[in-house]
Amino acid sequence: MRSGTTSLFDYLSQHPHVDPPTRKEIHYFDLHYERGLNWYRAFFPWGRPGVISGEASPSYLTVPSVPERLAATLPDAKLIVSLRDPAQRAVSHHSLRTKLGYEHRSLDEALADELSRIDREGQSLPDIVTRVTDIDYLVAGHYAEQLEAWFAHFRRSQFLIVDAHDLFADAGRVYERALRFLGLDAHEPPSFDQLNTGGDRSFGPDTERMLAEYYADHNRALVALLGQPMSWTGGS
Repeated sequence: MRSGTTSLFDYLSQHPHVDPPTRKEIHYFDLHYERGLNWYRAFFPWGRPGVISGEASPSYLTVPSVPERLAATLPDAKLIVSLRDPAQRAVSHHSLRTKLGYEHRSLDEALADELSRIDREGQSLPDIVTRVTDIDYLVAGHYAEQLEAWFAHFRRSQFLIVDAHDLFADAGRVYERALRFLGLDAHEPPSFDQLNTGGDRSFGPDTERMLAEYYADHNRALVALLGQPMSWTGGS
């Protein structure tokens, strides 16, 4: 969530050999799995030779039951994961929930409440969510833990890991990488406008320090898992 997926989905949807579904986020594998595969298929166009399709439900990354469900249904899927500095992502997530009317606590109150819950109950993500915004702000940034669950069900060659900082800074270059990964011919959309960008805001030094300390071990685990640093991890 809050990592540029709306923009990247829009760029890919404009490729002549991509037929997008009728909505970007279908949430079949987390929120609507009980509706059955025919319900899911109804969102996609009939297949044409040389044309591909795909959806973009960001919460799939974080819900523990999704990797196994998706692997059982689409074992050869190609998976693009956009990861953003987890501290910035948590703040943006809180802003979105506040804007939608789901969140009435301040950022510091919400983070303090989640830290207390983690101390009591542990750091696991819920396996069932009633809406995508139910996912916790802090725990949703445990990227290494989430990716390990996906790597248990899919080959690593099936993944393209995108640093959202690169997507925001040079969308054309990330788009080219995505096209190569998907086996699509070179193409340039009319523009690389950033979509769904509202809600981000700055946060105070105390909150920044707390988030940096909280994510330090998680960031190191991510670098070790991927074998390369991300824009927010430095050379660690």
